[in-house]
Amino acid sequence: MRVDGRLLLAGLATPARLRDLSGTAWAAMLGLARRERVLGILAQRVIGGGHIVPHPVRLALEDALTVVAHRHREADWQARRVARDLAGLERRSCC
Repeated sequence: MRVDGRLLLAGLATPARLRDLSGTAWAAMLGLARRERVLGILAQRVIGGGHIVPHPVRLALEDALTVVAHRHREADWQARRVARDLAGLERRSCC
């Protein structure tokens, strides 16, 4: 089954619109969301909003949230490291 981008946008805006999707439609939706790099956002809105979805879909969305959390931790670590390195350069070049 092919899922239209409009359905993805509608689902991101109002996750309740996705409640009647079939398993095949959910698989297509998750694939499209992954390709468009919004799977984590969809996961947060569906799971965070307490929407009921089929168990395999919930597992996929929970996995997406785990990946997002890991990427946030990694980005935070990198930002702190760059800030530390820049602070070291500033101290050396001062005065």
